[in-house]
Amino acid sequence: MSCNNDSIDLASSAKPAPGLLLHETPCDADSPISSLEKLRIARRRRSSQFSKRRKTILRKAHDLHKDCDVDIYFVVRSRQNNQIWRYSNGYFPPSTLEEIYPVPITLSPQDFQSK
Repeated sequence: MSCNNDSIDLASSAKPAPGLLLHETPCDADSPISSLEKLRIARRRRSSQFSKRRKTILRKAHDLHKDCDVDIYFVVRSRQNNQIWRYSNGYFPPSTLEEIYPVPITLSPQDFQSK
């Protein structure tokens, strides 16, 4: 029996499972419909988590500016749609690093991995 929304064929010798209505069709968990729905749920969850974390990190950048009296220029870019969010308290960095003294400290994700 295929997994679709058609009614169960009453001419077949197999009887529907108890509790199933005649218009319901049992589906495998690995069907394309359920895997597509799983992808949609995962994408929605990831999007929601990104939105919450982005708001939190931008709020923390603002708090760092207020509490420690430092200049902040912070950029977040989404790889999925290439959208950019920027926080600045009025400070904009120079266009080239040669104009900055002392030389800025550049950190990468490897600097934050536990050892």
